[in-house]
Amino acid sequence: MAVINFEDYKVTKMQFIENDDFELKQQSEPIELDHEINFNIYKKDNLDEAIVELTIKVGGLDLDVEPFFLTVTIKGIFTFNASEDKLSNGFDTYLKGNALAILFPYVRQIISMLTSMSNSYPTYIMPTINIVKVLEEMENSNSED
Repeated sequence: MAVINFEDYKVTKMQFIENDDFELKQQSEPIELDHEINFNIYKKDNLDEAIVELTIKVGGLDLDVEPFFLTVTIKGIFTFNASEDKLSNGFDTYLKGNALAILFPYVRQIISMLTSMSNSYPTYIMPTINIVKVLEEMENSNSED
C-alpha cells in the first residue's frame, strides 16, 4: 500500500478569455506565455485526508503579445497511510510534492482542451514542469517577503 492515495479529483474552475488586443503577427518564434501556479492544502478533521487545490493561470490580457488568459482550478482528494510512512516524513511532505505531480497532468489536459476549443489559435500544450523546483522557488519567494 502507498503512503498517500489519490482518491478522486474535480474541476472547480475553467475560464478562457480571448485577448482582444492581441495581434497575430507572422512569427518564426513561438509565442511565450506567462504561467502562474498556486496551490493550497486543506486537511480534514481526521488528519488522514486532505484536499489539494491546484490553480494554474496562463497568459494575460494586459499586453498585446499574449492571445488569451485562462485559469483552471482542480481539487484532488488524498488519504494518508501513516503505517506506510517508514521514513516518518509526514502527510504534508508527501502532499506537497506527490499530490501536485499527480494533479498537474490533469490541468495540462484541460488547458489543451480549452485552447483547442477556442478555434482561434493552435492548441496550447503547457510544458512539463519540475514540481520540486517550482515548490522550492515558491518557498524561497515566500521567505523573502
